[in-house]
Amino acid sequence: KQVILQKGPSRPVNVIALWESPLDGNIWAGTFDNGVFVVNPDGKIIRQLTTQNGLQDNNVLSIAGDQRRVWLATFGGVTTVDLQTQLCTRLDEIGNGYVYKVFLDSKGRVWFGTDGAGLIVFENGQFRPFKEVNGKTLKTIYSIAEDRRGQIWFTTDKDGLFRFDGDHFYRYDTKNNLH
Repeated sequence: KQVILQKGPSRPVNVIALWESPLDGNIWAGTFDNGVFVVNPDGKIIRQLTTQNGLQDNNVLSIAGDQRRVWLATFGGVTTVDLQTQLCTRLDEIGNGYVYKVFLDSKGRVWFGTDGAGLIVFENGQFRPFKEVNGKTLKTIYSIAEDRRGQIWFTTDKDGLFRFDGDHFYRYDTKNNLH
């Protein structure tokens, strides 16, 4: 049974990330400075996650998840929430800095775009960082996507667009048609 919170936020909230739970259709709304609001399909707030109840940081930049878990990328690292128990867990392996993007791909891998630690993937229970690609140091990753062939694309702060085919990285810049 869902419990509706009687009182919502007392001031306007800047929502910057959204995710729909495949379990119940609830929308998770990540905010600047107000954590995450879990909103039912009727628009009623049923839960708020903040640093007071387990969230890493109240500034949530990206949300992704599956049937079991939600990954919340924040200014203070990543928090996961178990959808069955609602328990929050801090991911110390990612660090405690800005994480701009969390992305689940079609193979079940979880990708993290960080500010300073490059691209990190969680696969088969292991975290694997990518800090250098083709001679370029990866520091800040802003966005991550997957194409229909299962290749991972990501953007950086200074070195443009990259593609990872599972074995090799390819860089796109003005030399190969990225304007």
